[in-house]
Amino acid sequence: MTDDNHLFIKLGDKKAGKGQLPLYEGKMIHQFDAHFTPATLVVEEAEVREGLLRKEIFRLCQFIRENDVEKVGAKKVPEKREELEALLQTQFAVGEFRLHYEFERLGARDVGSSTNERTLIATVMPPRVCIGNTINFLRPFRYSVDAKGNLQQQELDDEEVRSLLCLLDSFVLNYYIRNKVSAHVNIHQLNELPLPKLSAAQKKKLADAAAKLLKNPRDVKERAALEVFIARELYGLSLEDWKHLTGTFTFGSGETKAELDEIIRLSFMLWAKAD
Repeated sequence: MTDDNHLFIKLGDKKAGKGQLPLYEGKMIHQFDAHFTPATLVVEEAEVREGLLRKEIFRLCQFIRENDVEKVGAKKVPEKREELEALLQTQFAVGEFRLHYEFERLGARDVGSSTNERTLIATVMPPRVCIGNTINFLRPFRYSVDAKGNLQQQELDDEEVRSLLCLLDSFVLNYYIRNKVSAHVNIHQLNELPLPKLSAAQKKKLADAAAKLLKNPRDVKERAALEVFIARELYGLSLEDWKHLTGTFTFGSGETKAELDEIIRLSFMLWAKAD
């Protein structure tokens, strides 16, 4: 946000114009909500794409050399670096490959202390937005090599992304990470989160819940049911565990705190029915 601020354009009362991309900051998102507050900054796509493309081609060249990739777009990988970069630029130009900002992306706020209302705040952001360093995001694709030695760009599985979103926004992982952070949630702390191994049915259940909540983040009944499922079924918590865990979420005020309290209240009703 500091080094690239020369690229930022303040919106003021205006809307983003043609060729402009919203710049997402951490304050703009909330749990399951990619539109918590509107963008105040935009960037010109033509200005930022060149730099983003240059960085991606650099990473991609490294991947190709380290994995002995033989072909790119059915063409033999050239020996010279300059020729390889030109070939890769063609792949991006014709749409065979896309850059990060052209995909949906799962992201989590960087700012999050142990005394915040929530510490982990994540959502799926729409395509064609740029993201500042106050949001850590999951790379939306992986590179791989097929049986014929050809380079492939594979988008992440939608169910994987949405099931991960549900876990990140859960009370369980919010409680866990509060013992690990001071004022920021960095990528190393996110990588160390204890994620359960999911069955196909569990993954689908989480993904279905995420799809509903991404459309309506304020659905407290769906949130409560999701929280109980994650706590009971995925982490094996008891009712006593749940009472202790939820009893620590005392910070915050206003509409979002009232919503949190209602989710907790409903979760106890659902827990009692399940028992």
